[in-house]
Amino acid sequence: MYSAIKQDGQPLYKLARAGIVTERAPRPVTVYEFTVIDLVGQSLTVDISCSKGTYVRSLAHDLGELLGCGAHVADLRRTAMGGFSVDETISLEAFAALPGQPERAACLIPADQALRSLPQVVLSANAAFYFCQGQAVSARPLPAAGGWARVYQDGGRFLGLGVEEDGQLAPRRLLHATEEPEMTQKTVEADPPRG
Repeated sequence: MYSAIKQDGQPLYKLARAGIVTERAPRPVTVYEFTVIDLVGQSLTVDISCSKGTYVRSLAHDLGELLGCGAHVADLRRTAMGGFSVDETISLEAFAALPGQPERAACLIPADQALRSLPQVVLSANAAFYFCQGQAVSARPLPAAGGWARVYQDGGRFLGLGVEEDGQLAPRRLLHATEEPEMTQKTVEADPPRG
């Protein structure tokens, strides 16, 4: 009940705070790993690896129901998500203590790495030019129908995100570039937009 899932247009947590409890449809999730770390008195510490959409609070509730004693989450810490781990992080205090801009920049992960689970599409210089102008372009391989992809210009420059739309790659989230890709004179070999 305390999730952001909407029911009849209202987030469940708002209904719960108003004292309203409604039926909720079960949602399939996957728990890949459930490791008991510590048991002190009635407090159980576990490490869970699970699919997206898993509500750990619901998992604790279900475990308590199964054991017949009830259970709730006292403390929750996400240690990994989307391919990133807490081991890759730096505290704000440690970041602020770094001596200069080069040291701070070295700690930052490039924006495209946050999207590394998406397929990658590399465009020619001409296709990149049109793509950065907001036009859909021909590209191979295309993501699945309606699927998203990280888009790069040949040479490695990250351009942003595109989505498959009617057999072409349409721009959806472009990065503000300090330099625009140049259109070459080889327009015959380009991947110009259709229509």
